[in-house]
Order: sequence, then C-alpha cells, then structure tokens
Amino acid sequence: HWRLPGIDIVPFGYTNVYHEPVFFYSVDRPDLANSLIPTTWFGGSTSIHGRLTNSLAYELQASNTIVDSGGNVRDTKTTSGDFKQQSNQIAYALRLAYQVADIDGLAGSTSVYVSPDISPRGAYASDVNNVKIGDLGRSPLAMADTELRYRPQVEGIELRAEGVGVYFARPENLRANNDGDTGNNVGSTMWGTSGELAWHYQVPDNGWEIVPFVRYTH
Repeated sequence: HWRLPGIDIVPFGYTNVYHEPVFFYSVDRPDLANSLIPTTWFGGSTSIHGRLTNSLAYELQASNTIVDSGGNVRDTKTTSGDFKQQSNQIAYALRLAYQVADIDGLAGSTSVYVSPDISPRGAYASDVNNVKIGDLGRSPLAMADTELRYRPQVEGIELRAEGVGVYFARPENLRANNDGDTGNNVGSTMWGTSGELAWHYQVPDNGWEIVPFVRYTH
C-alpha cells in the first residue's frame, strides 16, 4: 500500500508509532522515548507498507529530515518561526514488525533511520562570544532500534525490552559542539536499553485491570 505525501508518523520504535497512553506504562513516556527517540516524531513524508508474510509487516518511508535544533531531541519542528523549511534533505526510515510463530505471545520490531544531513539551513558555528564564524558542515545521522514484547500463557505476566542507538558521522558539526559550552557536548554515539516486567490483574466482576510494573532504563 502507498501512503500519499502528507504529515505522518516516522515508523521508528514502538512508543513512537503507538504513542497513546494506553499502549505504554507510566504517566510519562518511557525514558528512551524522551531522551533518544523524538516521540511523537512526525513530518512531511510518503511511504509504502504491507506484509511480507502473515507474521512480518514492513513500512518504508521517505520524509523531510529531523534537524539539529541544538536543544532537546523531542524538538522535531522542521520549520522556522516564519514557517520556512529548515532543511530540504530527505531521510529514510524502515520498520519491520514481526511475530514469532514458534513462541506464542512474542512480538517485536526493528527500525532504522538514516539522514544524509541534519544541520539546518543557515546553521553556523560560533565562538564563546556567539560570533558567527561560518556555516556548519554536513552532519549525517543513523539510528537503530529493536524492541520485544512477550505475553506468555503464564497468567498475567508481560515482559518488554528495547535497545536504541544513535550514530553521528560528523559530531564536530553538531550545534551543541559549537556553542562555546563544553558541558553539553555530544559524542559520536548515544545508546540506551530498557527492560520491563508487568503483571496484569483482572478485577473480578467489573472488567477493570490493574497492572503494576517495574522498568529499568540505562
């Protein structure tokens, strides 16, 4: 199937695709979706999606790139205050969602995202006095994510795990590394992992469900 050009969610990870509160535990979004994956992540795009087998689905998307705002990764705005596009670079995302036929209740996804340049148009390096000293160079980006969800036949038990990596090919061109502040510099790699254990308790007679859970994120 072809999704016509328009504003759409970037198919990356689980929480970004299914970002409504009923699909993840905790009041706030999980840390990986606040610190490494810019959830909710969307932009102008077009994509194809479908099923390769009964247990394997795919989505391949071309979109306007995420831009290096110099701030929080959740700032996915791709236009400036006067609505001019900050970048005309095209990025690509591929997400494979699968179910393991031999293990009942096990499902997951693997996602990749590649951008040739996340530097905004007109972004510049500066010295400690914030004096413009020239345009920043190209800053390619690659991201990868794998997450698994396991709901075995054991009454109430649910397990989740996720790992994500972010790779900067030219970290010296990131805006955080050119703002004169050495306390917020970014290296070539960022990564995170998360594990979660939940237990579903069905309240008798009223259909309610109580789900205590514990999550560890690094």
